[in-house]
Amino acid sequence: MHPTPLVTSAVTLALAMSALAASPRAARAGDDAARASLWVGGSVDLLPLGSLRVATSRGGTQSVDTETAVGIGGLIEVATRAHVSAGLAPRLVLGLRTPGDTSSSTQLDLRGRIAVGTDVASAVGVYGVVAPGYSFIFPASPWPATVTRPRGFILDLGGGVVYRVAPRLALTAEVGYQLGFHHVGDGTVSVTFADDLLHLGIGVLAAL
Repeated sequence: MHPTPLVTSAVTLALAMSALAASPRAARAGDDAARASLWVGGSVDLLPLGSLRVATSRGGTQSVDTETAVGIGGLIEVATRAHVSAGLAPRLVLGLRTPGDTSSSTQLDLRGRIAVGTDVASAVGVYGVVAPGYSFIFPASPWPATVTRPRGFILDLGGGVVYRVAPRLALTAEVGYQLGFHHVGDGTVSVTFADDLLHLGIGVLAAL
């Protein structure tokens, strides 16, 4: 029995669709579509090491280590293309202090973020991050009204691992080091009051 033209056409169409779905180009297109999403999430950071630098425009510098602090961060990120994303990553650092301090300061980091990575397994990827931004330090002790609170530019460099537990849900682990360029002043004397902080974090991301 010879197949009818209708059956032959159906088989041919099915084979063509199967080949298209299995082709690397189609797979990449599907991956790109899945990555071109808006992701939101949060993270908890441990900041075990750091230093606080104080220097005045009239001379004299001092650097002291910081105690372990904790950071709570958020993330809004858009995958602009495969393995490249950009977004915002604000963070609040709590318990920032030096040895011997009985009170601690709080730091607010308003950071942008660009990440570039690659997949190393079907559900695992690695990435590098650069996150410039602007930061404010709120000292715990009384602060003179005539002196501006510490504020200035920051630059965070790091990398991490992402594990996709579902098509639109992922877990992250990240390590980085943030350089601070904070300053204070009263209009006559400029003082560098900046901290550099190592951070280790875990987080969760969900695609919208």
